[in-house]
Amino acid sequence: MEIRNCSNFGEIQTNETQSGYTHDAGGILGKEDMYSGDVSIYNCCNFGDIKAELYSDVGGICPKAKRVTGCYNYGNVLGNELVGGIAGSIKEDGSFKNWYNFGEVKGYDNIGGIVGN
Repeated sequence: MEIRNCSNFGEIQTNETQSGYTHDAGGILGKEDMYSGDVSIYNCCNFGDIKAELYSDVGGICPKAKRVTGCYNYGNVLGNELVGGIAGSIKEDGSFKNWYNFGEVKGYDNIGGIVGN
């Protein structure tokens, strides 16, 4: 699956734990497991804050992906673990190119300005 040339300007906020599901939040993509992790994101930009304090795999663009190219994040990102300005984590053999994060990133474990893990 590919996602190209899109933007988010809204705030994403979740602390849902009733279902027991506490991972995957992002400004462009929220969950990618249904595509076996083979998601490519090109030339996308997030301006909204991501507030998922209880979640793991939280990113300004996506929770995790295989390829991210030419993406920007301007929103602040708050998560629990695996928290990054662009993505919470990179899939094995993944490729991230030409991305920028201008937002503040906060979490409790595995935190990075670009990728949490």
